[in-house]
Amino acid sequence: MSNANVAHRITEAFQEAHRLKEQARVTKDQLELYAQAADWFHVAGELSDQLATSLTEDKETTLQSQLFAFYYYSEEQECRSTLHYERHEISEAQQCHLQGVSYLSRAIELVDQAIPLVSEQCADHLKRNKRVWQYYLHVNELEYLAIQARDAWDHGNLIRALDLYRSILSKCPQLITEADDPQLDLTYKRIAIGNYFGTQVNAAQAMAQYLLNRANEEVLPPDLGLMFLPELFSAYQWGLTAFRSNPEWDHYRTDSAHVLAIIKEFLILNRDHWKRIFLIFEHEPAFLTIMKDVDMSRYKEVEAERRLGASKAVKLWQFGGFFLLVFCICFGAVFLLLTHSNEWWQLGFSVIGLEMILLFIGALTLRAVGDLSEKGFLMLVRTALRQQVKVFTLAKGLFSKPTSTDTSNDEGADD
Repeated sequence: MSNANVAHRITEAFQEAHRLKEQARVTKDQLELYAQAADWFHVAGELSDQLATSLTEDKETTLQSQLFAFYYYSEEQECRSTLHYERHEISEAQQCHLQGVSYLSRAIELVDQAIPLVSEQCADHLKRNKRVWQYYLHVNELEYLAIQARDAWDHGNLIRALDLYRSILSKCPQLITEADDPQLDLTYKRIAIGNYFGTQVNAAQAMAQYLLNRANEEVLPPDLGLMFLPELFSAYQWGLTAFRSNPEWDHYRTDSAHVLAIIKEFLILNRDHWKRIFLIFEHEPAFLTIMKDVDMSRYKEVEAERRLGASKAVKLWQFGGFFLLVFCICFGAVFLLLTHSNEWWQLGFSVIGLEMILLFIGALTLRAVGDLSEKGFLMLVRTALRQQVKVFTLAKGLFSKPTSTDTSNDEGADD
């Protein structure tokens, strides 16, 4: 086979491998495409090795064939690593990943060696590829952390997984900024942003799973349950954001749908706690929509209770403040009266009057906010008046003159 035919086959193998890899990344339903892409990358690598050894005089083509062979092998190993990662075969995923990074690093080293030995046009071509491969190395650093996080999750060490996801999140902004380099295709930034939000999903799910594991006998304590739900909702929202950032990858949307199903199941099983849940999410229209979708009747009940409570608080402030002002005015008037009068009976009437005013203010306030019915209000007033009459009767008995019977008895005793 001529060298030209080998070069043509290399191009065909690489293009087919790239097509299969991109197709596999869109959805998790066709993981076998990663294996097929890896096989085609391997073919491209072998053909590049073959081309490099068959040339003796064309030094430029030989150097390019050697370094691109390492690049093709690195892509092969990354495809196999991703396949093992999605299958939770962590040991194999790590092994393939490290092998792929080794191949890519070797390709970059060969670029540095080849640039002084090739034409200016070829050197520019190699420099552009080197810039892309350096970006790949930075992406691979985060991918390795993701592999470790999945390993920790699979072994039940959710706190370790959470730490690793947070470590990835701390590095993502730098990767997104690097993707702004004009030498890099815009696709890289779209993918980097999508991966950032996708990692937010994983971190939120790790936290939610940790809280869920704290439950005893499948009963989640109320305080943990009210922390568990916001983490799930956060994961759901981050998933949608990731999909909007990179709509080409449909698995973000699929993952969000899975989280949404868990949220709905939680709401169904915890209808008795909807009032507390409503208070947490009352400013989150998206979550309130989920509650409506689960049980509209129960949602309306909780919403009505919440509005009633808020309405009572406002009315209590409005009416209570007004009546308190009235009481203060009355108290001030009584105080002035007492300070300018020496009659004992005015003091008694003032105290009784203030008591009645205070009672009426309380009753009117309760009636205004709806905590006291009209019938109850009238009964309370009637009872208060009856008690005041007793007070007056007692006062009359204490300060009235002796009766005629009492006088005659006293006279008899004197005799």
